[in-house]
Formats: sequence, structure tokens, C-alpha cells
Amino acid sequence: MTTTDIVPATFERILSNLNLKSIDSMDLHATCSKDKIEPKEIEIQIDGDFGFKITDGAFVAQVSYKVTGTRKGDVVINIAAVYNVMYETMDEIPEDFPEIYKTNVAPQVTLPYFREWVQSATCRMGIQPIMLPHLIFSHIPDSGT
Repeated sequence: MTTTDIVPATFERILSNLNLKSIDSMDLHATCSKDKIEPKEIEIQIDGDFGFKITDGAFVAQVSYKVTGTRKGDVVINIAAVYNVMYETMDEIPEDFPEIYKTNVAPQVTLPYFREWVQSATCRMGIQPIMLPHLIFSHIPDSGT
């Protein structure tokens, strides 16, 4: 994890002044092996990535997730999604804000959409739905003091 100079009060102020404009599904993808799949035989791995763009008056976070299901080393399920989270703001966004946002806020905003996509996609594949866990994230970064 990257150390940041932003203090919790500043992070909270910036976050409270962000006006959520939209959460857009930019890419949804799901594939499944043709073989009969029993969920208890599958090992699930969840990965994510984060990018952002800061412009005058806007902060756009791009969050991507991927679930890979393997059985005996072979990939049998791939489910992925990319979401753009767009905000308007009058505040200047400090350089270290995105690092804290990606850890503390981005998953809270986007993970429920991805959880629903994984469950829906696996139902449509004709297999028992994969239920991703609810995750709890801290809201304010540790001040380190």
C-alpha cells in the first residue's frame, strides 16, 4: 500500500463534495466451459484493477473486476466487468486522493454491481450461482499518527 500525505479530514471533505453523476457498466463479459460444472469442485479467484482520470470539475474512476474459476488447473469460468464511476466536483483533487479512494471507496461503490453480475451470469450459464462475499471497508484512511 502506498503511503499518502492526505489527512482523514481532507479526504472526508473532498469525498463529501464529490457529486456522483453515474456508474456505468463499460464492459461485461462471461464465459463458461461446456462441461458440467459443480461449484464445489471449482476454485474461485477474484482480481481487480483501478484507474482514474482527473479533469477540471470531474473525477472519473475506472474499476475492473475478474472472477476466474478453475477445476484441476483448467479455467472453466471467466467473468469480468469494467465500471466507470463519474463524479463532479468543485474541489481540487490532491494527487494522493485516488490511492485512498481505490482502497476505501471504489469497492463500496462498484462491488455490489459486480456481485450481482457474477450471480446473474452464473445463473444464465445453467450452474449454481457463485455468490461473492460482502466485504466491509473502512471509510476514512488511517492518519498514520
